[in-house]
Amino acid sequence: MSPSEVLVETHVDGNTVTVVRYAPFQELETHAHGEEGLTVVLQGTFLEESLRGTLVAEAGSIATRPYGMPHTNRFGPDGAVILGVIPDRDRFVEPITEWTGSDILAVYRAGLRLVARDENALPELLAAISPREYRTIQLVRRAATLVLGTKAPLSRIAHECGFADHSHMCRAFRRVAGWSPSRLRAC
Repeated sequence: MSPSEVLVETHVDGNTVTVVRYAPFQELETHAHGEEGLTVVLQGTFLEESLRGTLVAEAGSIATRPYGMPHTNRFGPDGAVILGVIPDRDRFVEPITEWTGSDILAVYRAGLRLVARDENALPELLAAISPREYRTIQLVRRAATLVLGTKAPLSRIAHECGFADHSHMCRAFRRVAGWSPSRLRAC
């Protein structure tokens, strides 16, 4: 396998969305990004070191990618599959220096829409994710749509989406999305 492989690159509601697979133990030299973004770890683990400290992100983690901050990345023994979302420059006149809940929610929704609207464009991504993990992601995706689009109680959403109970949905939601359903609804 090459050091990294772009599985998907597309535009969703004015956001650039990419899915990249990184090889086991791959290291990226110190670099800085010319735009801010959001990283969702779909599979595997990565470590990022910067002046802000060290971040270890596992599957289900969400991390911000600040504009212009020098950092290095290393990937775990299984590599990683990363969903990256770069917001539309028209929405943000200046680079984001601190991410708010609404910023994260906007780009996270773009990632959800990618999966919800364009599943047929993601065969490589789906092949990179185990069937069990894919099913969980689908359940969380459906639940997130209901959490954002309705005022239904979370326990009813959990039941309608096929979770065993409310706490099962919350655990899966945190692992896949990095947030609880109630936090997503509050944003």
